[in-house]
Amino acid sequence: MLPNIEIRKISLLILVRGVGNKVVKTDKYIIVKMYIRGSITENPIIVAIIIKIYLINNLKANLLVGNNSLKP
Repeated sequence: MLPNIEIRKISLLILVRGVGNKVVKTDKYIIVKMYIRGSITENPIIVAIIIKIYLINNLKANLLVGNNSLKP
């Protein structure tokens, strides 16, 4: 388990399609913060990306459900 990661719960179930032929439901998620170092015109910067990840029971490893976490 990662430190400082809290499993959160939402009030309504979310339906996830595309896992085989099933529709699965989840009401649990975590928030993950990622920091990436870079530079803009030779000035160092750090970019913070905050991602909301929904947890799905019995999901096989190495399966990408969705990757629409980058938003403006």
